Amino acid sequence: MTTKPHGAAARPAVDPDALPSYAQLMRRTDAPPGSSWGLFGPGDQLGTLNLLRARPLTEAAREIRSGTAFSLDLPSDAISPPLAPTRRPLEHHLSYLPAARRSSEFSSPLTRLLRAASSA
Repeated sequence: MTTKPHGAAARPAVDPDALPSYAQLMRRTDAPPGSSWGLFGPGDQLGTLNLLRARPLTEAAREIRSGTAFSLDLPSDAISPPLAPTRRPLEHHLSYLPAARRSSEFSSPLTRLLRAASSA
């Protein structure tokens, strides 16, 4: 069964109590340990955003007083070593190329693997 808020794409009905614990996620063998990949169906694009519901969001919006926004973002290399035991530190490579071809790329074992797979 799926729920579909007005104007939104269909989302799977989620019972938060039926989801695995973090300890169970760390023991996964069908996806990276600790990840929530696939918990909401094979075609899901939202992941844990599926847990957001209209009522709590509306109630939270009523708490807004000033409308001031704060970035909760951290630089990619702010936490080193990474907190997740399955992640490696981020590597940032700058390549010197003629102005028309300059690039900056972030690299990790995963991005190198994806780049190699796409060029094969």
